[in-house]
Amino acid sequence: MRPLALRTSQIIWLATASLAVVVGIALATRAATQQLQTQFAFESEQAVALNAVILERMLIEVSRDLRYLAQSRALADAIEDTSAPRLDSVSGDWRLFVSAKPQYDQIRWIDKHGWERIRVNQSPNGPVAVLDTELQNKADRYYFTDAMRLPAGDIYVSPLDLNIEHGVIEQPRKPMLRLAKRLFDRDGNSHGIVIVNYLALNLLEALVNLHRSDIWLLNRDGYWLRATNAADEWGFMFARPDLTLAQRYPAAWARIVQDRSGQFETADGLWSFDTLIPALVMAGDRGARLFAPGTPAWLDSTSSTADGREFWKVVRHVPLSEYSAELQAIWLRYGGLLLGLLAIVFGSARALQRSQLREIEAHEAMARLEAAEARAASEAKSAFLANMSHEVRTPMNAVLGFLDMLLDTPLAHEQRALVQKIKNSARALLDIINDILDFSKIDAGKVELESTPFQLERVLRECVELFDIAAAEKGLEMIIDAPATLAGRYCGDPLRLSQILNNLIGNAIKFTARGSVVIAVRAFGDEDTRRRLRFEVRDTGIGLSSEQAARLFQPFTQADVSTTRRFGGTGLGLSICKGLVELMGGTIGVESREGEGATFWFELPLAVADAGGSALPDAVLSKPVASSPLFDAIAVDLQAHAARIRGAELLLVEDNPTNQEIAQAILRKMGLRVSVANNGREALEWLAEHEAELILMDLQMPVMDGLEATAAIRATDWGRERPIIAMTAAAFPEDRQRVLDAGMNDYVSKPIDPQQLLITLLRWLPARPDTAAPTPPAAETESITTASSVAAPTTPEIRLAGFDLAATRRRLDCDDPLLTRILRGFMHDFADWPAEFAAARAENETSCLQRLAHTLKGAAGNVGAVEVAATAEALEHALTQGADANRIDDLHAQCLAALSAAIESLRDFLATETPASAIEP
Repeated sequence: MRPLALRTSQIIWLATASLAVVVGIALATRAATQQLQTQFAFESEQAVALNAVILERMLIEVSRDLRYLAQSRALADAIEDTSAPRLDSVSGDWRLFVSAKPQYDQIRWIDKHGWERIRVNQSPNGPVAVLDTELQNKADRYYFTDAMRLPAGDIYVSPLDLNIEHGVIEQPRKPMLRLAKRLFDRDGNSHGIVIVNYLALNLLEALVNLHRSDIWLLNRDGYWLRATNAADEWGFMFARPDLTLAQRYPAAWARIVQDRSGQFETADGLWSFDTLIPALVMAGDRGARLFAPGTPAWLDSTSSTADGREFWKVVRHVPLSEYSAELQAIWLRYGGLLLGLLAIVFGSARALQRSQLREIEAHEAMARLEAAEARAASEAKSAFLANMSHEVRTPMNAVLGFLDMLLDTPLAHEQRALVQKIKNSARALLDIINDILDFSKIDAGKVELESTPFQLERVLRECVELFDIAAAEKGLEMIIDAPATLAGRYCGDPLRLSQILNNLIGNAIKFTARGSVVIAVRAFGDEDTRRRLRFEVRDTGIGLSSEQAARLFQPFTQADVSTTRRFGGTGLGLSICKGLVELMGGTIGVESREGEGATFWFELPLAVADAGGSALPDAVLSKPVASSPLFDAIAVDLQAHAARIRGAELLLVEDNPTNQEIAQAILRKMGLRVSVANNGREALEWLAEHEAELILMDLQMPVMDGLEATAAIRATDWGRERPIIAMTAAAFPEDRQRVLDAGMNDYVSKPIDPQQLLITLLRWLPARPDTAAPTPPAAETESITTASSVAAPTTPEIRLAGFDLAATRRRLDCDDPLLTRILRGFMHDFADWPAEFAAARAENETSCLQRLAHTLKGAAGNVGAVEVAATAEALEHALTQGADANRIDDLHAQCLAALSAAIESLRDFLATETPASAIEP
């Protein structure tokens, strides 16, 4: 064992610890003392303010009652006509009033000569109207003469005193406050006063006491109206000047009567006070409590009180003895704590010195052991990974080499195809082995990503070809759902992208017994040279519960133990996918319901190398799947499926004529019968009298939008199971969830892609036995196909500034007359859009503005007006997010400029396509 520390250092440590304890306890004692004093001051100030507010509110309520009585219709009529029926009507109203509010002891109308015209008294048996013979003249009473001198609208408030009956203070004591208001007829002539006797015991009992002291209420002379000791109250009624604050605490009273409000300390304790002027409070003048605190001689300098009006003082007094005792308790408590801590410091100093040395030696030994174990574990892991990489990769590379050699020999076509599939599978197995190594690299943070150009369609095709046999063996359809506009070259890591897709597709096939697996790709906006793509792998398999979904993407985790037993797997795949997606700057997730399939998705930002490249069609693979040129057979296969639904009756619910015409053209080329409703209400009326096998529903429409219409349809007996497909120009994940929550079955995005629409319709429309031919007629096949083995006739490429008419022509199956008609319709439909938007902006109709921007965005996208669609989308987003007016003005101006340029381009284009007389102005 090491020698103990030097005695000098021990003494220094001990002195430092002792000083720290003393200083700490002293600071804590001081802080506790200040906190207690602050607490006393705060409690006192808040208690006074609270009680002043309580009194104000009660007085305001009384003033409202008095105004109600003075301004009643019955009294106004009685002033004009003092006949007995009129007076009886007022008397009856007042009896009801006093019955409802027992806090009033008496209500009277005294005319301008001092005669009581009506008097209602409170009694043990209820309100009683005094007989005319018992009414008296009060012309000489102070409250009558004082009240008659008031300006119109002011309220007279008497001093708060005890009620006197027949010259004797009434017992039990009855604190009383008299309030009066002058009466005038319709011509402004005075007709006396309305006066009420208010039982002020309600005011006094409403004051809130605290545990350390009581709240006092004093009048302007310092007499207690409410005191801690009831014997101190109402001294002025008994000629007892000794029962005043001025006599008992003269120094405190001098401060209190001088200022409006404040807080101060004297030798007698802590004082807090505030002032109320009842007449001003009840007149509705909040200035009664707005005098600046500490204003000297406020009684003399304020006209509101110098005229002799009554005021009250709300006072709280905490005797010095009360909080001195608490301060002493704090000092004693912390003093005892100081002594105890010093005893502990000195008593444990030597033991601490001995244990410190043992602890240092133990920590050093543990650190040496942990370092050695960490080095050994790291070396073992590195050796294992190196050995695994060598032992597994070597035979797999040999297999791949032999397959290449075999492919160089003469083989039959079918044999060559099989060998190629074996090679692809072996390569995929090698990729899986690499995944295991990747997991370790991801865990160690040593994965390096490539950035090379690649063709998106090639990546998707290779992923599908890898699993075509497995899908065919289970009778599954594999579908590529990707718009042609996404074709082209991107920069990224295609191997890692394929790795993620292969894992998700493999899982989908593994957990799907029948139905289909869809590989979908969508774009979610461009930023500079990067495009954010969303990849989805959707299946119709067993699905996941919310609890199972929450456990995914963790290493060695599957839905449950039975999943491993039934389907196999290590549980590493999704964890690797998550790590790779996040390394590539994306996100990954799953949407699923148990028994209803699952959608695994991930979003990645990819650099766009070029926007060209071959078109990427959607694909529905036949069963069993053949691996020969996949995309050459896509359109024909789509046609074979389209034949199953030919002749089906659809209802199209869409408010924009341009969108209506495009959708009808696409649907009718598929051989479908289409009816049109302009909004949700028209759809309900049509469906009440007709049958539709499927409904295509726009979301934003006037009169009744798509969500409301869907709810109404689902509420009917005939509409509960009817397939409803949403059509929206904003098909983000939250939009899909919104339409599903509203009761819709699926959605398609705008601009409408014919192949995407056909895939969706095939998903929800049953096969029609009378049209389920294996191959449709050649003429019909050509009418709905966007890619076929027969070359389409060559037509000149159409170029318009701000338009992508080539994509629009492809969606319309190169039907130029239809394209011309739709462009003319767009120009006509949106000629008045600027005026409609300006009118809605002037009326600040936010929902209408959003609908107008949304409608323009969708229609512009459908006709290929890409610049108009982009500016309308930005405007809609700003309106939805509640952007400031300047931002909305800027985006509105950009949208108007794009729309004006588009319409001008259309005029020039249509002038060359049609006679000038046929062009809409």
